[in-house]
Amino acid sequence: VTPLFNKGTMPTPQQFQLTIENIANKYLQNAS
Repeated sequence: VTPLFNKGTMPTPQQFQLTIENIANKYLQNAS
């Protein structure tokens, strides 16, 4: 499993949410 954040620090909840939303948006765009 490749880490989404490779700086060795845990992302903040805001950054994590934005990353999940970006992945979801890309997935939805590819699926349509």
